[in-house]
Amino acid sequence: MGWFRRLVRCPRREAVAGLVFLAFFAVQARAQLGTPPIILVQPSSVSVSPGETAIISATVAPSLTPQNFHWFFNGQPVVTNADITVSNTINLALDIINVLVVNNANSNNAGIYSLRITNGVGSAVSSNATLTVQSLTITNPIYFISSGIGLNVNGFQIQLSGPIGSNFVIQASADLKNWVSISTNPAPTGIVSYVDTSAKTNAVRFYRAFIP
Repeated sequence: MGWFRRLVRCPRREAVAGLVFLAFFAVQARAQLGTPPIILVQPSSVSVSPGETAIISATVAPSLTPQNFHWFFNGQPVVTNADITVSNTINLALDIINVLVVNNANSNNAGIYSLRITNGVGSAVSSNATLTVQSLTITNPIYFISSGIGLNVNGFQIQLSGPIGSNFVIQASADLKNWVSISTNPAPTGIVSYVDTSAKTNAVRFYRAFIP
């Protein structure tokens, strides 16, 4: 009887040992499950005017292992500061939206941006997104104000209006072909008054003004 019990019990112990081994193997297999980061939505290029805020983002699938996000600017790591920030949000599908924000954008921020994501399995690199900072152009015209303009004892008086804080360059010509700059006037309030004293000695005098 004792021999029979030993014969019956041995297979049971082997089965239990086998189950323990399989469970250990399954835990090891689960620990290795997962994929490298998956970029669902690539970052898009953006164009802004100087001083505006530029936002570049990418959407990344969730991962079983923690993910790290690294932005690059013209091939170099982005350094965050008061004007350049990086943050994550999660949408309803539990995807991660990684956002790079450039406040007060200027020409120094213009260039190529890309995102590199790493996790415990591997890494992924996004496509390039170009940030364009448009050149600052003056679209406001300069106006000659008709009131108070004309030849007086001091010369010919010109009054101009235009963008506040600009510099107005006034030019004069006798034939509308050859122009000579006769004055550069700052306009902190947007209004400039100028008297051309040499007008008294010129039979014909034409004027124009522009913002350099």
